[in-house]
Amino acid sequence: MATDNSISLVNAAIYYKGEPHQVQAFEYLEDLLTLEELDEFARIYRDGFESSERILKVRHMIQLDNGPNGYRQCFTTTCSMLLEYLRPGTLSGPNGDLEYLETVEHYGDTTDSSAQISALRSYGLDVEFVMDASWETLEDQIRKGFPVPCGWLHKGHVSSPSGGGHWSCVVGLEDGSAVVNDPFGRADLVHGGYVDTWITAGQAVRYSEKNWGRRWQVEGPGTGWSIIAR
Repeated sequence: MATDNSISLVNAAIYYKGEPHQVQAFEYLEDLLTLEELDEFARIYRDGFESSERILKVRHMIQLDNGPNGYRQCFTTTCSMLLEYLRPGTLSGPNGDLEYLETVEHYGDTTDSSAQISALRSYGLDVEFVMDASWETLEDQIRKGFPVPCGWLHKGHVSSPSGGGHWSCVVGLEDGSAVVNDPFGRADLVHGGYVDTWITAGQAVRYSEKNWGRRWQVEGPGTGWSIIAR
């Protein structure tokens, strides 16, 4: 709640003259912000808020270090990235997705979208599972600052994608590609499968709209499976 002593930060910037007390006030405010918040402020200050051509600083997590069942936990690891970005510090350490998995298993299996939604909501997130997302949906979510978990078919040729499905987290858009944190590694979008499963291979990897988009929107534009946060 504002008090008689409160001020607008915009006005503070307008009347800034480099006085010692003004420097101290801005330095005090800067110390209160995280590095992620400072980076986001700098981006908005330079480029404005309404740009979908941006990359969110979402911590990449991998599923293959989760033990013998890690190969089937892409959905859980992807949702862990969303949770940790929106609620920093909720999950601890490099295997924070295993902490989140314990929550998921209270509601169902790791592959169950309703279990994932219930788990995320238990942490206070406002989320829903949709099956009608489009590229415009990604643009809108990234513009608002929300990563987007997406389910897509990672097997078979791009002309006829197949498989039980895989989940990855879209963290940005750039030059006609989705910037993706893939928990399994770097995919071969043309032939299917994966070309690199090293721990950093799937970090901020560029997946083109032309090829990845067909694997995500399998039934045509506006048929993408995603989790939408608000």
